[in-house]
Amino acid sequence: MPDDLDSVVPPTVATPVVSVADQECELCEFAMTVIYNVLGDRRNEEAVKEALDNLCNKMPQSVNAQCVKFVDEYSEQVIDYITHNLPPEQVTEAINGVLQHKFLA
Repeated sequence: MPDDLDSVVPPTVATPVVSVADQECELCEFAMTVIYNVLGDRRNEEAVKEALDNLCNKMPQSVNAQCVKFVDEYSEQVIDYITHNLPPEQVTEAINGVLQHKFLA
């Protein structure tokens, strides 16, 4: 029998911890992809609002409640960013900055 148990017992694989902020960041990235794919005129505030209102219907059922919460909390900011012609990556970065600040505070 070996003296060194490490040579016999396989190391455990660490499961990555995904924070709530990271989950919301991923949701935001996916949401921006969906919205930018369906939007025609990004400067039209009503069109952006309508796209946000319909967003959660296009999302997988497993994230629907989280999507509704996201839209409820961040729709005004998202509408502002999109109508000011920010590209989706910058919208996502801006929202992620808000999320990180929210969860670190």
